[in-house]
Amino acid sequence: MRLNKVPLPAFSWTCEGRYLLFHLLVILCFMYPVEYLHIDLKYSTIIDLPALLAQGRPVSDTLLAFLPTVGDAFLLALPLFLFTRRRWVVFIPLFLFSLFVLAQVCYARVYEDMMPYSSFLLFDNVNDVLLNSVRGLLRGRDASLFVLPLLLLAAYLGYFSRQQTYPSRRTRWVAAAVSLAVALAAYGARACQIYHREPTDRESPWTAFITPYNYREYVVFHGVVPYTGYVLVSSIVQSDELTPEECATVDNYLAAMPRYTDNRYAVEPGRNLILIIVESMNSWMLGRTVNGVEIMPRLNRLLGEEGTFSALHLIPQVKDGRSSDGHLMFNTGLLPARVGATAVLYGGNRYPALGHALKQKGYRTLNIVCDRAQDWNQVQTSPAYGFDQLYDKSTFESSETLDDSTLLARSLLVLRTIPEPFFAQVVTISTHAPNRAPVCPTALSQYDTSSQELVNTMEAFHRLDRQLGQFIDSLQACGLYDRSVVAIVSDHDEVGLNVLEGRDSRTLADREVALVVLNTPYTVSYEAVAGQIDVYPTLLDVMGCNEYPWKGLGYSLLRTPVQSAVYWDRSVAGDTLSPLVSRQREAWNISNLVLTGNYFSEEGTGPGSLAMNRPDCAK
Repeated sequence: MRLNKVPLPAFSWTCEGRYLLFHLLVILCFMYPVEYLHIDLKYSTIIDLPALLAQGRPVSDTLLAFLPTVGDAFLLALPLFLFTRRRWVVFIPLFLFSLFVLAQVCYARVYEDMMPYSSFLLFDNVNDVLLNSVRGLLRGRDASLFVLPLLLLAAYLGYFSRQQTYPSRRTRWVAAAVSLAVALAAYGARACQIYHREPTDRESPWTAFITPYNYREYVVFHGVVPYTGYVLVSSIVQSDELTPEECATVDNYLAAMPRYTDNRYAVEPGRNLILIIVESMNSWMLGRTVNGVEIMPRLNRLLGEEGTFSALHLIPQVKDGRSSDGHLMFNTGLLPARVGATAVLYGGNRYPALGHALKQKGYRTLNIVCDRAQDWNQVQTSPAYGFDQLYDKSTFESSETLDDSTLLARSLLVLRTIPEPFFAQVVTISTHAPNRAPVCPTALSQYDTSSQELVNTMEAFHRLDRQLGQFIDSLQACGLYDRSVVAIVSDHDEVGLNVLEGRDSRTLADREVALVVLNTPYTVSYEAVAGQIDVYPTLLDVMGCNEYPWKGLGYSLLRTPVQSAVYWDRSVAGDTLSPLVSRQREAWNISNLVLTGNYFSEEGTGPGSLAMNRPDCAK
């Protein structure tokens, strides 16, 4: 009996060869932007290969670190096998992916992390300030993201589009299966390497994969596609209700927090509180002279006055929400959520807050901002944080974001007419990413540095210092200063001390921010390290609100000798042997549970008793 053999199709360059070559070029076009993103997230394996080898890294480790990029590129190019004559469709995701990477690169240059996918939907936050900041973040080399897609487009129009014959469906499916196998093998090999080097004392070998603390490293170690999958799955499975076990975890943690009701450190009853949240102010600018010019001379004089409490070694603890995360901590004593902008994702939560505590004492509460109420969802968070009135740029009949000089002048007019006592939060913005040269430069602009951003920042804060001084003078002239406590606090850091000193690496010590409280009964310069989370309980202490049961997740600097702070990636600044470190680390998990589970949402419970009367947990 004679068997008829089915002949295998012969490989033809004009058919299979040209088709597969185009596919490989598409893979390269996806590979480059993934590696480009790694540069600003942490490192790019191939681009930084000479430096990595010079550091003595094994070649195998270096190549394994590149595997997630390979996996991403093969997986992103996989849909190309669905098309034959309409292969031009591939240029749509190619250019969109380049734009996506460009947005992530700009975000990483400021926040050192991946921009949450939810932030791409914050259309209300697109304003002149944001667009001006983006322009300042762009680099000439960013154009390289579009070079390879443009070259491939030219090659397609001049060569690949002329292809007349195409591989069979079977051949394309085989090629697609091989590509998928390569991608999975790349991810798997990298995952095995990471799994085997995890410390044995981890609570679970899968901890690094399912609960990453650092999302930039998740992308570098696992890839863009796995990160996207993780974010998607975690958003789907995330529960709005806490389990009984999670409730017990929060309850037990809060039960061990300091409990006190005395107001031994308080100012006399009825004092107003004016909380000025300064945009992007690093502590190193205080008390510093550059080229014979004090960066912030007026604030320096206030630091030396009697009745000033200052803490200049606060570690910034903001995360994806940046400025709005600072507002969250100062007003509620909670740390930001693990992922996403807390003000946007959980702005509708019910919160115990400084505003609620002061309202119980008969205070009027108002929040004065320079941008729109919609920015960072302030229209929702302001009442949630206890503010009765929100003044934004539209309140002052301005179509543009208010500069700090205008904001402070308008704020003064409001404060002079509001009934006392009041709690007023004033939020500045002009020092946000100052990428324009100063109109009237000082000797600060002559500082010998390659960083124009540093020069612009010093000049911007020198100008803000003068405006703050004028605001304080006006408060004194109208008598409000003597009847008020004025607290000045940084919402987050921006240009680190390392930039001033010409160092590339930045430590948490380079990023310290400030808290300055004026017109108090005590003169204290708090020299130890603390965190932004400690501002809320300290202000409660100053204003005599310790009857309010919610003291936050931090510690009053007037009562507790805090000497450490924990950053969102769980790294410790200050005294790493401090007995508070373990609880400061755990506070991030507790706060995340409180936020995602809306822990204080019990109906019919007044704000003053929220912390002591939590909702019934899911049964």
